[in-house]
Amino acid sequence: QTGITFLQTTSEMDKGDIIKQIPFEITQKENDETLYQKLFKLAGESVLEVLEGYLSGGATLQKQNEEEATYSTPSGKLDRTTLLGKDDAHMDFVKSPEELERAIRAFYPWPVAWTTLPEVALYLKATVKSDKPDLRIKIHSAQQDSQSNLVFTKVQVEGGRIINFEDFKNGYLEKPQIS
Repeated sequence: QTGITFLQTTSEMDKGDIIKQIPFEITQKENDETLYQKLFKLAGESVLEVLEGYLSGGATLQKQNEEEATYSTPSGKLDRTTLLGKDDAHMDFVKSPEELERAIRAFYPWPVAWTTLPEVALYLKATVKSDKPDLRIKIHSAQQDSQSNLVFTKVQVEGGRIINFEDFKNGYLEKPQIS
């Protein structure tokens, strides 16, 4: 679950009394882009009602724990820059398939989850058949199968276009021979 919060502004980023919070359920299909669009729409649909209540004195302000406040980078740009960097999107395959799948959705469309060709091969118990073993691989989408395994669906080889994972596997990986 996530949501939007209307609050009184102060001189510090994302601090001040809460005017109203509106919760929002995150679905299994959401990524950062779709969630942003839905929350933006919800905020737009709610802003007049919230402002009317606030300006008429009908809103009960709630103190927030400012120690737990999160904030966006005060870059001065009109963008959605956050404290996340590209390195934060590096996949750690020690995590559960559920955590990895959520991270892939959270990092789409920026900075896009990524790994390296050897890491993908190790995760899938395959071998690299490329002459460029240090390639970075962006993972644009994945899902969990019925056994809760992580299944990549769309990937992008460094410098290439977005392709189906099956096409990627055919070009870059081979399953080890079982004797």
